[in-house]
Amino acid sequence: MKKFILPLIFIFLVGIFIFAKMLNSNLKKET
Repeated sequence: MKKFILPLIFIFLVGIFIFAKMLNSNLKKET
């Protein structure tokens, strides 16, 4: 079970990082 959860957490963290990067670039475009 741990072998399945660990990659899921990694994908979740990468997803948050990409989402934060996109949000940051969108805020920069507005200003």
